[in-house]
Amino acid sequence: MGTDEIDQAGQAADPMAEIEAMRGVAKALDKLDSASRDRVLEWALRFYRKGAPARMPAAMPVSVGIAAVQGEGGSTGDLAALFAQARPSTDADKALVAAYHLAAKSGGQEIDSFTLNSELSHLGHRIGNVTRALEALINARPAFMVQTRKEGKTKQARKKFRITVEGTRRVEKLLAGGNTED
Repeated sequence: MGTDEIDQAGQAADPMAEIEAMRGVAKALDKLDSASRDRVLEWALRFYRKGAPARMPAAMPVSVGIAAVQGEGGSTGDLAALFAQARPSTDADKALVAAYHLAAKSGGQEIDSFTLNSELSHLGHRIGNVTRALEALINARPAFMVQTRKEGKTKQARKKFRITVEGTRRVEKLLAGGNTED
């Protein structure tokens, strides 16, 4: 079978070949800084998929980053264990780690602040003002989270958020014991 052959369900003919390709891409990109990674990925999208957007979307499902962590012995099944491993010190980092966990649990779906703070409350790490913590993550450059929508018209309407690729990288750095001050 050729490398471009697709089965009736629209899946690649050899899933192991896809996994090996992803592993090779991850290995190559791991050596680059964030800006270089973005340029390489944008080039690859334009080259291999005609009609791809000129820029990568700001928020992407975090399942790729989470799969990488799970594949290296990390665990996202238990927020308490994930939280203990990451050891976030700021409210923003606490919110980010909880968002990472919720995204893993929901397959990269949107997260709302109420659910996020409820999960932290169950751990005994409730954030005083979850809105401010999320705003700090949204206003960071690069943004660690993005607001995807707002349900309702009032100021208190429930907002939905998604973790960004950079947010995923930050959590992975926390999980690896990296500096949280950058």
